[in-house]
Amino acid sequence: MNQSFTNIATFRFVHEFMDPEVADLFTVQLSGDSRRLLSNLQLLIKPFNGGFHLLCSDLELLQDEQSLLMIRLFLKDPYFYNYTDLGGGGRPDLKVFHFSNADKSFLSGRLFSGDYVTIKDSLDLIGSAALAPDLESFEIDFLDPTESGDLNTIISSQKESVFYTKNQNDKRGYYFSGSLLEKKAFGIVSLVIGNLYNDFIENGDVLEFEIKFKTLQSHWKYILSDPVYDKFSNLSVVDLKGNEIQFQIGDFEIQPNKIVRSFESRSLIPFKSINQARFQLIDKPSEPNQSEKVVIKALPSATPNQLFMTPSKPDIFFSHIFI
Repeated sequence: MNQSFTNIATFRFVHEFMDPEVADLFTVQLSGDSRRLLSNLQLLIKPFNGGFHLLCSDLELLQDEQSLLMIRLFLKDPYFYNYTDLGGGGRPDLKVFHFSNADKSFLSGRLFSGDYVTIKDSLDLIGSAALAPDLESFEIDFLDPTESGDLNTIISSQKESVFYTKNQNDKRGYYFSGSLLEKKAFGIVSLVIGNLYNDFIENGDVLEFEIKFKTLQSHWKYILSDPVYDKFSNLSVVDLKGNEIQFQIGDFEIQPNKIVRSFESRSLIPFKSINQARFQLIDKPSEPNQSEKVVIKALPSATPNQLFMTPSKPDIFFSHIFI
């Protein structure tokens, strides 16, 4: 007999950089423990382009269930960190982002701390021999109420875990994938099944949830590297959308003893996956009765693989666009 499944929750990944319909950011995977839990509770994960559904064939199995279902997210795009503002510079290589309903109501519509995902929503990764011994003296508080033990128990059991250490001044969260050798996930969605059931019953319909990312902003710098522009004496970059963004002219060294003109935006501009085509390169007239000349009708937009930063300003990014 065929099973009938009910959609109890839909998770969507949303990114300002992309059109909401094409934000296909992650692949979804589960550990062996989570696959067994999924099977025992007659749950099914159904991925789609930009998210996944969580389906169930017997809702009563979920009632009062305190086990933790952990869903791993792996990045598809190697440039993700180049166009994503996570509230800190660089790649969080020893962090795993964490989205959970363990201490939140699903009806709040959010499994992270702010309007967008930031580094505050991450856990330290137990994935190196150097990190693990530092925790041996701490008392461990597991996210999964069915778990207990110390650090040695966690690692020797090879069970995927989220836990916290506390002292007088600090509380820190950690994630252990079940093996020190496993491929690092970008993030995990950890769901207390009983909480999920309660929220679904209260809502009376499928639970809709978005995991939202903010696009990175940078100063765009157009660099006139082609000698053809040398014949124009009064070039400038103009914004076709109400002149909202101003550019300042400067010099740029493209090789020793070769300096060319550049135009840098005075304000930060957000990355978008679709070319914005809003800036023009023009040559202003030298005489009042002359009209300006359009040199480049549509300047190219910055792309994530053109990102630069300077040591003196590690939190401010620049996009170098050679024309």
